Amino acid sequence: MDRNFDFLALLLLPDVSVSTKEVYANYRHDQALYRRLSSRVNNYIGENRIDLVSRMCANMLLISCFGLYKELAELKGKVEGLGIAPCCLSGSGAAMFCMFDNDDEGVAVESRRELGEKLGCGSIIVRNNRW
Repeated sequence: MDRNFDFLALLLLPDVSVSTKEVYANYRHDQALYRRLSSRVNNYIGENRIDLVSRMCANMLLISCFGLYKELAELKGKVEGLGIAPCCLSGSGAAMFCMFDNDDEGVAVESRRELGEKLGCGSIIVRNNRW
């Protein structure tokens, strides 16, 4: 079974320095949320739908990070307000990403330009690599 996952994403690189240590120290586990997300992830993986997992924007550190770094929460709202795509936190932050369909390279390029012009946020387009 082929488990390769082709992807196209816009990686946002906000000019914010996040302390991973502080984000984890601020983290409060939400068992109910964890169970819901875990169930969805496991179902999608069982269906070989990694694409749906990536689009969930599930990150248990989001509340902690955004509680400490309000400017990141605001940036996420502005990105989504531009209609670009759902904006997901990567790890403990500050990087975020927006997923696109593989054939939407033009949309990703235009979104990158718009982020720079309208929000002053640096970004790069990333894809999977075939070694």
